[in-house]
Amino acid sequence: MAQNNNFMAQFLGNDFAAMLGSSAAPQVDVKTIMDTHRKNTQAFSEAMKVAGEGMQAYTQRCAELMSQFVEDQSTLAKELMTEGSPEEKISKQADLIRKNYDKSIGNAKELADLISKSNQEASDLINKRISASINELKGALANSNKPATAAQKKAS
Repeated sequence: MAQNNNFMAQFLGNDFAAMLGSSAAPQVDVKTIMDTHRKNTQAFSEAMKVAGEGMQAYTQRCAELMSQFVEDQSTLAKELMTEGSPEEKISKQADLIRKNYDKSIGNAKELADLISKSNQEASDLINKRISASINELKGALANSNKPATAAQKKAS
């Protein structure tokens, strides 16, 4: 038990603040780091907004295409019910199927392009911010490797 008190006396007797104050600890620019994180958060929020708007445009376009599809199918049914020889009906049916197929492929490409554009815009925002963030943090770290001035030590 006497040894524990001796250890505590030695531990408490040392002036750790004086030992730490004399070392050349790097000064970290907390303001720059906080600004970088704030900008990162803003960029991610903007990217999410862009992605959300893209999904909204995609959903709206899907609804428009579905409405158009129902109208086209109604027209197709009416055209197929018209009078004519079986050969004429088969020929007309094949033409209508081909038109609908081509239109469906075009619609699918349009929807894919909408999503791709939205994703690219959001990705570009994030990529630009990551690049800027790395540069900002490099600058903050480069400044932190410089020894602290007397004024900076006094302010700490």
